[in-house]
Amino acid sequence: RDVSGKPYWEVIRNEEINSLIKEALNGKKALKKQLMIISPEESHFNMQVSAILSESGDLVGAVALFHDITELKKLETLRSEFVANVSHELKTPLTSIKGFVETLREGALNDKKRAEHFLGIIQAHTQRLEDLVNDLLSLSLLESKELKLHPMSLQIKELVDPIIELYRERFDEKNQEIRVNIPENTPPIKADRKKMEQVFANLLDNAIKYTPAGGTITVTAQEHNGFVRVDVKDSGVGISAEHLPRIFERFYRVDKDRARDSGGTGLGLAIIKHILQAHDGKVSVQSEPQKGSTFSVFLPKS
Repeated sequence: RDVSGKPYWEVIRNEEINSLIKEALNGKKALKKQLMIISPEESHFNMQVSAILSESGDLVGAVALFHDITELKKLETLRSEFVANVSHELKTPLTSIKGFVETLREGALNDKKRAEHFLGIIQAHTQRLEDLVNDLLSLSLLESKELKLHPMSLQIKELVDPIIELYRERFDEKNQEIRVNIPENTPPIKADRKKMEQVFANLLDNAIKYTPAGGTITVTAQEHNGFVRVDVKDSGVGISAEHLPRIFERFYRVDKDRARDSGGTGLGLAIIKHILQAHDGKVSVQSEPQKGSTFSVFLPKS
């Protein structure tokens, strides 16, 4: 629409912007301000408005510049949340370790049965701290330019079978059935073996944790639009729709208490996502509460 000749306050329907322009015009000076505008989504801008003066010092007009810093704000928020989450995840086991050490020093050390119980708890929390630090280091390396991959031609079955055998005792403990359907003609992938082992180990570990006793976990593979698609499907508790868009975020947990009780660090799915991105692949999830989940990994063919 044509806005020539109209007062700026009739064209710009934002009180903060208009007030800053008015102040700059009245004071014949340059001003800066950070703005948040919701239209319809939340956006952030650095605004700078400067009065334009003639050679004799008379006011001629004003010029306003808007720098969109929405993505920077999002990154700041993510960084702040990440620091807060790391602090919380570290504080919880450290508080427990400190408390039980104090209890032991105050006399519980003399009671062998109680001492063994408390030392077991301390060991479990120490292991949790070690797992968290290792996952943080893995994630940091994946996000840095220092990550070096050693790609080679790999068969999916050769990757999955050893991990299943490694977890065989856990399957048996929960009386879970593991089914593998990987056709012999499945194309090989080109990937780093250790990183792929980490991907499938994390996926199977999650499937075991969140599938109740007597449940079923199925691993299938097929060629899909130039990729090799591997599905890890479980008959577990499932994930409700509102959580699915954020499931691969660092420290995002659907059920925080249950996830911590199961020994998870909250970083496993984020690590999977970054490993696959480094391989020009991707991961997706389909799930419904009480109907299980299917995590799908897509990797380029060798």
